Amino acid sequence: MKQFSTLLLFIAILTFSISCSQNKKPEKVKKLVNDIIQIEPDKLSGTEPITQLDKIAAEKADKTIMIYKENIAQSLEEAHNYNKILIVVGTHTLIKIVNLDDCQKSNAWGTCMPKGIALIQKSGSFEKETGYINNFIGMPDGQTRKMYLFK
Repeated sequence: MKQFSTLLLFIAILTFSISCSQNKKPEKVKKLVNDIIQIEPDKLSGTEPITQLDKIAAEKADKTIMIYKENIAQSLEEAHNYNKILIVVGTHTLIKIVNLDDCQKSNAWGTCMPKGIALIQKSGSFEKETGYINNFIGMPDGQTRKMYLFK
């Protein structure tokens, strides 16, 4: 009986800790975009906060650009006319561009890619990374990439 009680306690603690870590995901997204978009507390929740943020950004952005290899250089040039830039890749990556002028040449994308901060969802949790955005948006392919520009 004592082993059964211990097992139940272990399962309860594990479930609680997983639940708490899941609830922190929306907070990480909010924290990254807080200076760009004010998000109501109930708008981001669950396991897919990037998908939810994608919809909010589409509504609040001054301009939205679908990113492809053919238009990335022009899109980044246009981004210089805006104060804040977010990029969403699929349902798993959120990038905030922090410096358009500090860039690194990307052979795959054919242009100089700026510095950013990314939240990348892997195995159910977010990893925060800082670096050049070509390292976060992957190779040019059919994946959906949207750039949101804010004045």
